[in-house]
Amino acid sequence: MNHNITLVERNFIPTNDNSAKIRLITILLIIYIGTLTKEGSKPKKIPYKKVSYIFSQVIKGCYDILNTKCLLKPWDIEDIRPLLIQGANNNLWEIVTVDRKISLKITKKTVRIYEDIKKENSFQMLRDEIKELCSISNVILDRYKLVW
Repeated sequence: MNHNITLVERNFIPTNDNSAKIRLITILLIIYIGTLTKEGSKPKKIPYKKVSYIFSQVIKGCYDILNTKCLLKPWDIEDIRPLLIQGANNNLWEIVTVDRKISLKITKKTVRIYEDIKKENSFQMLRDEIKELCSISNVILDRYKLVW
C-alpha cells in the first residue's frame, strides 16, 4: 500500500516524513477549527489542553482506519510539544502564554493552508471529526491530565 500526502504549499513543513506532516496538519486543523468564531468577530485562542485532548482523540481514532494506521506511529502525550514548537517556528500558528496558561492562535499562514486543504477537499473526514471534538466541555477537559 503506497501513501503519498500532497500539500499545496510544499515547503511549509521541512520534513520528508509523512507521519510528521499528517500530525502537523492535524494540529493546524485543530487550531484553525478551534479558533473559529462568528463571522466578523476576532478569532479566539484555543487552549493547549483542548488542542492536546482533541489531538489525542483523533490519533486514537486513526488506528481504526486502515489507510492511516501504518502512517501514524504510536503516540504519547509528550510528542505534541515538539510538534507545537516546530509549527510555531514555521509560523503555522502562534503560541501565546497568558496567566501561565498556554494557548494557540492562528496566523495568516494557518488560514491560507487551511483554505488550500479545504479547496482540495483533503482531510474531509478529519475536519468533520475535529469540528465535533471542538465542542468538548470544560468539565471533560478538566479531567484530562496534562503536563507541558
